Amino acid sequence: MPTVVAMKKLWVCVIALSLVGLSSPAHAQVPPPALAMGSGILVEQGSGKILWSKDDEAIRAPASLTKILTALVVLENTNLDDPVVITPDARAVPGGRTYAEAGWTFTVRDMLWGLLLQSGNDAAISLAYVAS
Repeated sequence: MPTVVAMKKLWVCVIALSLVGLSSPAHAQVPPPALAMGSGILVEQGSGKILWSKDDEAIRAPASLTKILTALVVLENTNLDDPVVITPDARAVPGGRTYAEAGWTFTVRDMLWGLLLQSGNDAAISLAYVAS
């Protein structure tokens, strides 16, 4: 799961690569900056062209992508004010970061904050029960 520092480094890389393209003569080959991340890829949205990659064939756990997909499913199937009860399964899951106790009740809105900002697996489990 990328840290805030890793994400900032990625954005710096994106900006640096953009600036390199603007300031260098007709597509001159300039090596990208060294990054501490294990792997990554930068794709142009419109064409799908790979602009930069580092070990892009590596198999990685989906981590935060799973949480984003969980949030999308929750948003499609619930209302933000619907109640979410913390289950014992959610409380016991490794990676729980909201530290909510089993039986506590929150709104979907509040649990989405716990899911997306805290990257809480406990919030993901609780929201999955509500959206199913």
